[in-house]
Amino acid sequence: MVASLSIIIVDPSESLAKELGELARGAIGNGQVYYAKDGYEALFRMKYVVPSVMVTDLDLHKYYSGRKLIESVLRDKRLDSMGIIVMGASAGQEYCVNEVASGRIQFMRKPLDPGEFQRSLGRILSRSGSQTLEFTVRALSAGQTLFREGENAEFAFLVKSGKLMAYCERDGTRENLGEILPGEFVGEMAYIDGEPRSASVDALVDSELIEIPINNLDVIVFSKPAWSKALLKTLSKRLKMANGKRTS
Repeated sequence: MVASLSIIIVDPSESLAKELGELARGAIGNGQVYYAKDGYEALFRMKYVVPSVMVTDLDLHKYYSGRKLIESVLRDKRLDSMGIIVMGASAGQEYCVNEVASGRIQFMRKPLDPGEFQRSLGRILSRSGSQTLEFTVRALSAGQTLFREGENAEFAFLVKSGKLMAYCERDGTRENLGEILPGEFVGEMAYIDGEPRSASVDALVDSELIEIPINNLDVIVFSKPAWSKALLKTLSKRLKMANGKRTS
């Protein structure tokens, strides 16, 4: 049982909020449980009290959605220490990849499952400084090169925002291999085959990428469901592109 913590539950359903409150009290012992019916009320309460964890749903009031509430929280430096549990399916993880990866945001598919609630809360509370040092965010300006064909690979990358292009040089001619978009990995082939970079990659627009050490990629990615899904999605895209070239 965890003590000296506080949780705010943001949901328009009074009955659901009460049931979640009971789960929260069972998890945090003598800690405080606060309630808010919508994003406006939640942000007003957080002006005076910063909870340890916020529990909410992406589908809140249409004029202030759960997504908007979460984005407001992430922008507020006062709330940097607060974890977030999002009820329902994990749709929307791509727009907050870094926070999901660091463990700050957890998605809870079964809101009233005590075991899942405890696990989500435990993952948030077990975050440590060492977790955030496993990867860093790297910014590229439009036209800047991420890496070049033939280089040894030390990192793989997950695109957080922007757009990049992979290409090869053949007999002085540049052959574009395809665009790399947010939510996709780049540089992952060096992790899979252990070979030097098989292509060069440039940023087409200003971009941000999560930089992950190759040696730790398997541990980090497969402990983050959103990243594991992104890696599989990227590999599937690469396979389809390769098959298309063979048949063209």
